Amino acid sequence: MEPILGMRFASLEQLKHSLINYGVANGYQLWYKRNDCRQLQVMCGRDVSKGLCAGGHLKRKKKGVNGEKVDVKKRGRAKLMRKAKAKVVKGKKYKCRSKPIDGCPFRLYASWMQSEYSFQIKTLIKDHNCSRQFDLGSLVTYKWITIQCLPMIIENPTISYRNMRSEIKRNYLINVSLGECIRAKQIALFKHEGGLKEHYSRLWDYKDALLKSNPDSTVKIDVDQGATCKGELLTAMGRDANNHIYPIAWDVVGVENKDNWCWFIASLAEDLDLGNGEFLTIISDGQKGLIEAVNMCLSGAEHRQ
Repeated sequence: MEPILGMRFASLEQLKHSLINYGVANGYQLWYKRNDCRQLQVMCGRDVSKGLCAGGHLKRKKKGVNGEKVDVKKRGRAKLMRKAKAKVVKGKKYKCRSKPIDGCPFRLYASWMQSEYSFQIKTLIKDHNCSRQFDLGSLVTYKWITIQCLPMIIENPTISYRNMRSEIKRNYLINVSLGECIRAKQIALFKHEGGLKEHYSRLWDYKDALLKSNPDSTVKIDVDQGATCKGELLTAMGRDANNHIYPIAWDVVGVENKDNWCWFIASLAEDLDLGNGEFLTIISDGQKGLIEAVNMCLSGAEHRQ
């Protein structure tokens, strides 16, 4: 994106995204001096590592007791007094004048056009005399990283944050933090896969898919909207004559207790016609309520832990 005087944008976010692309492509450290819903003023040349403002910083020249000039950075009155080491006459007024140090002349001003419902660039000085920056500070946000890295994250959802940062540095020649990569990956995965609410709203779709891919299976869903729990997994595994283990059934419940184990084992016995469990050997790890449930539902089975 190359800013052009008079260019219009549908929203402030669209304008900012274009400016980020412009700054990243050329290594310009852009800074939003004014940033609200009505106007945007952009400057260049900010040295984030030194805490300086855009376009260079300002110096104040202050006269001391003997008339000498003391150069200090723009700060509050108390810090100026300490910096001058009490050379200023107490209670006497002193004159300060600001002189801008040479900085990058780039300037951009855009405002909201109410009649046309768009942001328009109204003032633009395109000249740059700054060198390429690799640390663009707050210009590159996690939202921008999300948009740029979305295809990479979808292709490889298990990519590490360090690898993400390395890929961004290699592709765009900029340095980003691990925190921004973490936030960007979370948002990208959420956009692609959806959140917990979206997944839970499709439980009945999952049920239909299971019954379609596994005919004659049993799928039961019972939802308690007021329950708040992280969920527990109950499983039943089988072992064949070749000593191979295979899954038979599984269940996700709110809490692991006697009642849930009884329901699970009773449903399993009904589907497999186990009766009271005769000629059946059950091996378990003795979880909460499991032994009591086996004794109640499959009293004829041989049970060992």
